[in-house]
Amino acid sequence: TFCSGSDIFCVPIGGDGLADSGQAATVAMQLEANIVIPLMYHDASAQKESGPVAKLVKAMNVSVEYQDRLSIRKKDISRDRTSIIVLHSQLAK
Repeated sequence: TFCSGSDIFCVPIGGDGLADSGQAATVAMQLEANIVIPLMYHDASAQKESGPVAKLVKAMNVSVEYQDRLSIRKKDISRDRTSIIVLHSQLAK
């Protein structure tokens, strides 16, 4: 179990040779990650129901937070639940 119990899992889910949402969800659950951060998806698709982020949320059945910035301290990481944190692209502003 390589990296099991990881606190944070950053995963590219943009398609075109990257993991799809289902694969990303499977790996995140195997790793027992507390925070999952999707990467390399088209920013405009982040809040669409048919986009890769929505599919990841549905596959994992966990809460999602949309944030502009992320600062994490070990004491702030919940051991009781997994959440997906979507970072808004600074380029999209």
